[in-house]
Amino acid sequence: MGRVAADCITKWNQKNPNTSKVGLIAVSFDQRNHGTREVNAIANEAWRGGNNNHAQDMFSIFHGTSLDTSLLIDHLESYIFHGPDEPSIDQHLVMGISLGGHSAWQCLFNEPMITALISSAQKYDPKGIVFGISDVNSNPSQSEQKRIREILDARLKGKRILVCSGGDDKLVPYHCAKPFMEFLRSASTGWYKDGNIQVEDNVYPGVGHAYSEGMVRDTVRFVSDILASASKAPEKPVSKM
Repeated sequence: MGRVAADCITKWNQKNPNTSKVGLIAVSFDQRNHGTREVNAIANEAWRGGNNNHAQDMFSIFHGTSLDTSLLIDHLESYIFHGPDEPSIDQHLVMGISLGGHSAWQCLFNEPMITALISSAQKYDPKGIVFGISDVNSNPSQSEQKRIREILDARLKGKRILVCSGGDDKLVPYHCAKPFMEFLRSASTGWYKDGNIQVEDNVYPGVGHAYSEGMVRDTVRFVSDILASASKAPEKPVSKM
């Protein structure tokens, strides 16, 4: 995560040296109970690894990380900018790889201040939030569209989404997320076009459960495009995080 964060900052600064009023702050941190934050190794194991609480542990870890992200959004600006003439943070993007994809999707759906998602080698799609235990319906009836529209208006309206999936991912095969992604693409270009959701769903042939160079390039380009669109605004300098 640290590398792609640096790549995004470098690319934007090289593209707009000393000319843009829009800056990028990238914050990278470990998932709960992972890396430097690990406090209980067994909680990261699956059932076959001896963890009888695998489902509870996994959900609480990525849900907790999404809550941590919201806390950072609430408080980080006060540690960075202090004066009345300094920039403000007006938009937040979230990115997650693999297990981080769980947290990133939860952030996108639950945190109003987050306006864009980059998810790679993802382990989660929000099918349950929209359809519950029912199958994904790519062509909902008008009455079903009305129900779904209320969810999309509250959680996704106006947001941008980039999903990067390995075509040969055996751990999290793309076909698991494909029905929901097809629904989201269809809705965003059809009956929910007025919701202004922008969806980019990329599958990379020959890539397994990994964050490939192609994914890095698309992530950097996606972030730069968002910054470029914001830089056209004439107001006071702002930053993205």
